[in-house]
Amino acid sequence: MKRYQFAANSWAEVDEMDRENIIILIPLGSTEQEGTHLPLGVDTYVAEAIAQAVAKKTDCLVGPTLPVGYSEWFCEFPGTMSLKLETLIQVLREYISSLILHGFKKYIFVNGHGANSSAVDVISREFIMSHDVQIAMVEIWKITNSLAKDIPELKENIFKHAGELMTSMMLFLYPDLVNMKRAKVEYLKSNKSHFTVKSTLGLSEFKGMQMTLYDKAKRLTESGIMGDPLSSTAEKGKIIVNAITSYLIEMVTKF
Repeated sequence: MKRYQFAANSWAEVDEMDRENIIILIPLGSTEQEGTHLPLGVDTYVAEAIAQAVAKKTDCLVGPTLPVGYSEWFCEFPGTMSLKLETLIQVLREYISSLILHGFKKYIFVNGHGANSSAVDVISREFIMSHDVQIAMVEIWKITNSLAKDIPELKENIFKHAGELMTSMMLFLYPDLVNMKRAKVEYLKSNKSHFTVKSTLGLSEFKGMQMTLYDKAKRLTESGIMGDPLSSTAEKGKIIVNAITSYLIEMVTKF
């Protein structure tokens, strides 16, 4: 029986693998505030679940999940854990170096936390210049945002932190970890009335044009929710998860 999780194999089984051609999916997540109704590990749970679903339908292996990412701006919220960006870069660098040492050449980061992307960019560009490897990254929430526009069942068809999309996916994947009694509607707000805030990372608009406005997350959202999770359902989550999984299955077959 195929063991699709990398760490479930013995070294002897790894030695027998077609290491130049097998694709390793690397789930990246976070442990950070996800509103009052969702667990800290949403990004990790979703990235890992989707990577495993893809691996079961393909010849990919799922590498060990990295459950802590760069989340420094959320550390005002109890429970949030964060690596410094330079630490994350070094962890990813050594992670891939270990696999390259053993002859693996194809990697796809399944990234469930957008702020990890800059670290992936840095090490990926290093390795494609220094080694004969192929590296790609898919950002789960960006894919979710793109697919949501074509799902008529959704009330909130754009991705918002701890909103309908994220909550629905968790209701489908891990319903026991969701407490809808604590869910409420909240949107980002700024005390600067001339600016429209789009993200706690600073993405904003002034006079309709994009710029960056840095502020503390707690000044922008009290609960950590940045959308409307109240219409979330497991049925909607299943549609979204299946759409993402199908997309990635097709992607890995072409990689």
